[in-house]
Amino acid sequence: MRALLLVAILLVLPARAEDLVTLAREYRQLREVRGWFSGGDRWVEAVDSWDGRKHRVMGRLGELLGDGRHRAVEVEELMGPPDKAAAPGSNLWAMAGGGCGEGTQRILVYHWRGGHDFLCFWYRDGLITGSHWWMAGE
Repeated sequence: MRALLLVAILLVLPARAEDLVTLAREYRQLREVRGWFSGGDRWVEAVDSWDGRKHRVMGRLGELLGDGRHRAVEVEELMGPPDKAAAPGSNLWAMAGGGCGEGTQRILVYHWRGGHDFLCFWYRDGLITGSHWWMAGE
C-alpha cells in the first residue's frame, strides 16, 4: 500500500511541474502581446479581457507559485523578471503590499493589463509566502 502511494505521488509531481513550466511559457508569450492596457492600439481578447487567457494563466501561476514552497528566483526563472518590485515604505508597497503578512521583505509585481491590474508575489528570506491580485477596481 505504501509503495502504491509513493508511486502515485511520483506520477503526480512531474505532471504538476510540467504544468507549471507550460503555464509559465504561455505567460511569457502572452506577456509580449500588446493589448489595449499595455500600449497597444486595439483590444486583444486574450490579454485584455477579464477571464481572458492571460488572466487565467496568471491566476493559476499565482496559485501554484504562491503556495509557500517556491523561491523568488524560481518565480523569476519561470515568469521572467518582474515588471516591478517593491519594498516596505515605497509607494507601490503602500498600494499593493497590504495584507502580505508580517516579515515580508519584498513583493514582485507582474502586470496583467499594463500597470492597471497586476499579480503580486510576497517573499521573505527568498521564499514566496503568498500571492494576490491588485485590481484598479473600475
